[in-house]
Amino acid sequence: MDYLSWALINGPLSIISFIINVFYIFCMVRPLHGERIKQPLKLLLSSLVGTVSLYMLGTTLNLGAGQCFRQRAADVWGRAGQWCRSLQQR
Repeated sequence: MDYLSWALINGPLSIISFIINVFYIFCMVRPLHGERIKQPLKLLLSSLVGTVSLYMLGTTLNLGAGQCFRQRAADVWGRAGQWCRSLQQR
C-alpha cells in the first residue's frame, strides 16, 4: 500500500475517532443536567478513554512513520538497482 492510499483511508478514520473521543470526554466532564457520574465509574471511563486515545495516537504515528520509511527504503533500493544496472552496461 502506498502512502497516499494509506493516508486517504486512515486520515478520515483517525479524525472521526478523535472527534468521538472528544465527545466522550465532554460527556464525562459535563453529564446531563442533574446527573452525576460516581467516582469509580468516572475513573474507569477516564482511564478507558485515555488509553484508547493514546493507543490510537501511537498507532497512527507508528504506521505513518513506518509507511514513510518503507516508501523511502523502496525508492533507495530502486535507485541502487538502477545504478548497478548502469554499471553493468558500461
